[in-house]
Amino acid sequence: MQKTNSYIYNNQHQSLNFKIMKKINLITILIAATLIFMLESCKKSEATTDLTKNVTGTYLGTLETTGQKTTDPATANIQKLNDYSVSIHCIGNTFDTTFMMDLYENGDSMMLCFTDQDFEYEYHHQMTGGHHMMGSDNWQSWTNHMMENHTLNDEHYGSFSMTNHSFVYRFKTPGNNSQITKIFTGTKKNQ
Repeated sequence: MQKTNSYIYNNQHQSLNFKIMKKINLITILIAATLIFMLESCKKSEATTDLTKNVTGTYLGTLETTGQKTTDPATANIQKLNDYSVSIHCIGNTFDTTFMMDLYENGDSMMLCFTDQDFEYEYHHQMTGGHHMMGSDNWQSWTNHMMENHTLNDEHYGSFSMTNHSFVYRFKTPGNNSQITKIFTGTKKNQ
């Protein structure tokens, strides 16, 4: 009789251990599935948010030099670097420059702000950690960018209009005794 009770106890104990192990395995599988789902969801939302798609291309226009009251024909070529950054190459008769900018949605406009070290050089501080990071509906919002990264006196120099497919950018270039401002104004080619 003693042997039978011990056998029943061992079988019940093994059965209980087996049930616990099944639950642990099930919980592990559920956690892994949840993590995979979350990672895939981030990839999908990242792939669908391309801020550059409506601004890339060639803009034909003019480059006005304020103070000198001169206007020359000019072209700006906008190329995608990633889903939220562009390379801008602006060419005029006596002007040729290329630079990178980040894009931020602002109603029917796409606003521009400096990237990385250019941001630090212009505004004398680093960009906060939320810069174009996923996980928030406001990651590409101009209002959110301004609240988190700028003070009231920070200047911005350009934007794209989504309604009339135009691009305006104000360049500050050093002159003999003062700073010269050149303003590019152009409309997207083939619109």
